[in-house]
Amino acid sequence: MEKDSYQEFYLEHQRQKAELLNDARKDGRTFLDVLCNRRSQRVFTTRRVETGTLVHILSYANLAPSSCNRQAVWIELIGDRQRIKSLSLYLVGGKDWLSDAPCVLLLHADMLAYKSPAERDFMPYLDIGVMVQTLYLVTEDIGLGGCYVNPNIKPENLERFKEAFPQRDSFLFGGAFALGHYDLKALVPLQRASVQWKENQ
Repeated sequence: MEKDSYQEFYLEHQRQKAELLNDARKDGRTFLDVLCNRRSQRVFTTRRVETGTLVHILSYANLAPSSCNRQAVWIELIGDRQRIKSLSLYLVGGKDWLSDAPCVLLLHADMLAYKSPAERDFMPYLDIGVMVQTLYLVTEDIGLGGCYVNPNIKPENLERFKEAFPQRDSFLFGGAFALGHYDLKALVPLQRASVQWKENQ
């Protein structure tokens, strides 16, 4: 029986998964190692991200928790260099670095999933945030770098962005996630003690 492209993606995913699991067993890293070593990587090499690797990342992104299991976050893959350069002109947070990313994932929340007016202002962004954290951890786990770019677009560029990157009418744009290979890992950022608590008295 002749293999189709879906079967090729599946077989490559299985091969990459086995390879990554073997590497993980060799280096002995735990989940906490992955969590502690995660960085926002903004400098990438020119090496392309292999299709099998992207399939692997996206298959785990599908496991991200979502409010009431709505699974309302959609990912659009941008791999074309010219489109990524165009995107870097619109996203304020991507200025001076996003154009060099070999791959970018656009994140959208389908507003049709959120029925209550009381939650529409915040719940889509929370779901996107959980998806972003999942993408960060998966990319770190397999040795790639990633960085979230917030959805801030200057008002004068908004219409041109929508023309260049059309989306469904019901979609809320929630930012982008750049990913790729790197040579030099980003430095450890300054940390503050953000968790404080009091024992019940």
